[in-house]
Amino acid sequence: MAPAPPKGLWDSRGMHTPSYVRGRVQGGPEEERIYYAGQSSRSVTGRKSRYSIGFLTRTPDGWRRHGAPVHVGTHERPSVMEPLVRYDDGLWRMWYLSTPHEVGRGEMPDYRLEYVEGTDGVTWSTPRVLFSTEDGYFDNAVLKVDDHYEMVVARGTNLHGTPDFPAQGLWWLRSPRPSGSREEWTRTPVRLLDTDVDPSPWFGDGGCGPSFHYGDTDADRNTMYVFFTGTRARTPWWKAALHRLSLRRGLPMPTPFHLATGRISLPGFRPRTGEDPPPSP
Repeated sequence: MAPAPPKGLWDSRGMHTPSYVRGRVQGGPEEERIYYAGQSSRSVTGRKSRYSIGFLTRTPDGWRRHGAPVHVGTHERPSVMEPLVRYDDGLWRMWYLSTPHEVGRGEMPDYRLEYVEGTDGVTWSTPRVLFSTEDGYFDNAVLKVDDHYEMVVARGTNLHGTPDFPAQGLWWLRSPRPSGSREEWTRTPVRLLDTDVDPSPWFGDGGCGPSFHYGDTDADRNTMYVFFTGTRARTPWWKAALHRLSLRRGLPMPTPFHLATGRISLPGFRPRTGEDPPPSP
C-alpha cells in the first residue's frame, strides 16, 4: 500500500495492527486513514521492544505515510500499541494499549488500555485509563449498535506458554457513548469466551485482535459474530516430531508459536434497547 519506511525511523522495523477510519478535520473533506503501531526496535517482544502509533493517509496518488508518530509512550511505559481509532461526533477517538514493552518469554503482562481524543487525529487529549493493569486487557473493538455502543476486549495471548499466565478469553461491555470513561461502560464485563474452560485447539492459549458484528438478515440479526486471532495450544516439539514420524513425514519446523484467525457465533446475544444481553453460553 505504501513504501516501507526508511531505515532507522521509528517504524522501520515493522508496521502492525492497522485500524482503518474515515473522518474530517475541522469540517474539511472526508479523509481516509490507517493508524498502526510502528516498531522501532530489532526485538519484537521482550524488554528491548518499542512501539509508537502513526498513520497512513489516502491521497489521489495512493497511501502516504504521515511521518512522525502521533502518539508515543512515556518513560515508565515506553510502548503504545494496538490502536483502535473511530471518528464519532466530530472527534477522532483512539483506544490503545500502554505497556512497558510487548511481553517476552517467561514474563507476566503489564497491560493497560487507555483512551485519547482530538479534533484532528494528530494532537490528542491527556490519556485516560480505561482498563487498569489489574484488568489486564490487551486490545479491543468498538461498534455502534442501534442507540448505544458496544465493546469487546481481549487479554492478549500466552504466546510463550508461560506458566500461571492470566486467564484468557473475550469480554463484552456497552455504553451510551463512544467513551473513554470506565464509569460509562458496563460495570462487570460479560464473558463471551473462556479459553481455560472450553478451548478449541486453535485458540487454546488465548485470543486477541477482536472484531465483531451482528448478522444482517432476519435469520441472524440477533447473532453476534466475533472474529479474533487465536494462539494454538502449545504442543512440545518432541511430541509433534514423534507424531509426524509415525506418519512417515518429515520433522516439524521449530516455531515459537502458531496463530490462526477464526470466529465464534453467539445467537440471540443482541441486547434490546436499554437492556443487557442474555448470559453468554
